Amino acid sequence: MPNSSEEFDAEEAKLVAQREKKKKELAKFKAGIENKEKHSAKIAKLKKEGEDALAAKKEHEKERVKTLKMQRQGKDILDINNQVDTLMAFESFSVMDVDSSGSISLRELERYLGGEAPYDFVERFYEEDTGMVFSCKQLGDVRIEKIESKSPADCTDSVTVGLKLLAFNGDPLDISQLKGYDSWNEAKKREETVRYLIHVIKDNPKEDPYKYTFLEPKYIFSEYNNILDMDVEKVGMKAIIIPPGSYNNHEDVLLVMQTLCRQASPKMGKFKVAYDRDEMSWSFESNGPDFKFAFKSGPNKNSTAGPVLGFSTQADTEFDDEQIGRPRCMDLGMMISPAQLNIVVNDLVKEGK
Repeated sequence: MPNSSEEFDAEEAKLVAQREKKKKELAKFKAGIENKEKHSAKIAKLKKEGEDALAAKKEHEKERVKTLKMQRQGKDILDINNQVDTLMAFESFSVMDVDSSGSISLRELERYLGGEAPYDFVERFYEEDTGMVFSCKQLGDVRIEKIESKSPADCTDSVTVGLKLLAFNGDPLDISQLKGYDSWNEAKKREETVRYLIHVIKDNPKEDPYKYTFLEPKYIFSEYNNILDMDVEKVGMKAIIIPPGSYNNHEDVLLVMQTLCRQASPKMGKFKVAYDRDEMSWSFESNGPDFKFAFKSGPNKNSTAGPVLGFSTQADTEFDDEQIGRPRCMDLGMMISPAQLNIVVNDLVKEGK
């Protein structure tokens, strides 16, 4: 031990110097590791760029050989390219044609351009009895439960089972101001909501139109676009039949499709369906046997739900444990109101004429 304060100070200074030296050595060591990691990352990046460049070169060579082969066979390359463009246009058309009517309505164009934003539309009737039967299974959520055959609503293409009613003649169906509301349980409140709707419909002046404001659904499935033919290895062909009607959000469709896929076979008990909100695309993962969508060869190819879910139906997909569709809409990111979007769409249509 030091015998004097001078010796103690000297010893302390020596220890401090040793500690500083070790700190510098540690910092140098860490810097060395960081430099090594940066170097490794740079090498990996260069390797990836090289692999991508090689893949692009191979693809270019493949296209060149394909072109030369077609030229030797006397085929019109321009005509073939036009056919490809036509197929791409048809696939985009199919994605937009949500109700599979064979034409694109302004509503469908708005839905496609508006992306994930919520929009609504108004349907007018000129008689009290429209044939729509409403239910309220969740507080504040009134939907069409049934449409009577040959009724005015049944003859209106835009009205389908499952549509969510937002308002009638501008009335949002808020029953919270009704007498006794606070004492009602939830079941009573849901029952009174439907009763209130029936009341305001009856009170509408006979000479005025009956205006129903509905939430624009994310999906509309009908008998023409509600089946996925799924060919599962060592299981065979399975038809996934989505119940017809309007679906107001992705989650409702997801739950239905995932349940149907898992019920198709015991080997698909862990089947997963997902919707990527960033990419606006659907994915299907078996977590088991490989499978493919038989869009071209399936027995229900004329009623396929492929386009609505963002899939090209010009050919079957390849066998794999996962199938991923393309973006099913185009989000312009404008964050505009339904009225403003309507103006934009109408201007686009005018420009195209």
